[in-house]
Formats: sequence, C-alpha cells, structure tokens
Amino acid sequence: LRLGFMNLKLGNIPEAEARFSMLRKQFPEDENVPLTYYYWGDYYYNKGDISRAADPFQFVLQKYPNSRFAREAAMGLARSFYRLGYFKQAYEIVEYIEKRWPRFYLDYPPFLNMMGDVAFRLNHLDTALRYYWLYVNIAPQGEEADVILTRIGDVYSMMRQKRAAEQAY
Repeated sequence: LRLGFMNLKLGNIPEAEARFSMLRKQFPEDENVPLTYYYWGDYYYNKGDISRAADPFQFVLQKYPNSRFAREAAMGLARSFYRLGYFKQAYEIVEYIEKRWPRFYLDYPPFLNMMGDVAFRLNHLDTALRYYWLYVNIAPQGEEADVILTRIGDVYSMMRQKRAAEQAY
C-alpha cells in the first residue's frame, strides 16, 4: 500500500497500479484494499480529471460500504459530482453523508459550505440557509465565513426577505 501510494504521488503510474493490484490479489480481504481505490480517486481529483475521479470513489461506496474509508470516498464523490455540475447527484450523496455520519461537519466544517451550495443550486433555499448558518455558527472566523454570509444575503434576497438580506450583507 505504501509503495503504491508513494509511486502514485511521484507520478509513476504503472508502478502504483502494479503495487495496488498486487495488494488486491494477494490480500483481497485486507481492510486497506478500499484505500487503493480511494487513492486513485484522490489522484485524479487533484489532477483535475474529475470525471475519472468519481468512478473510484463510487466503487468504494458500492463494493466496500462498511469500510472505514467509505466516508472519505463519499465526500470525494460528492465533491466530484459538484465540480462536474451534477448537483442532483451531489445532493443525494450529501444527504447520504448527513444521514450516515450526522456529525461529520464538526470534523470538517467546509463540508457545510458545499452542502449549502448544492442545496442552493437545486433551489432548496431553506436547506441552503440551514447549512450556511450552521457553518457560520460553527466556524465564525472560518476561511469561507465572509463568502457564506454573502450567500446567506443572496438567499434571503431570493426569498424576498430584504431586512434579513441587509443584515447578512
């Protein structure tokens, strides 16, 4: 696993694939097998090949739903769908994450931003507000707090709540 990961990080793709395949064939029941797929998804995502990134993340969720890496794979899949503009699919994955790991956002507050953005894109304005406000309340000094407050103002404007929008802005 480590040799495959190192080769992947160094860009030695054939060697990484060989190492990961060796692990899968020799130790198919090893708990790290799903991680080999997650690493591929993460590799493609970071390279900007988002459509190729989604497949390994989805594979982890389908074949290894109880893996300790399923949560990260679900997050990777949601981010991939979001970046691809598949907002309905991203929303389904976001709901899945929220139901299966209801307090995930405490470990990773930026997830709330994506949850809000996905809901906003699908015109679920009340849901978007809930996620955005939750982010601001959990991480008021967070990296994205100022942008999210602006989005909150935008949502209130769309809902024709002028006074609330002004306060958010």
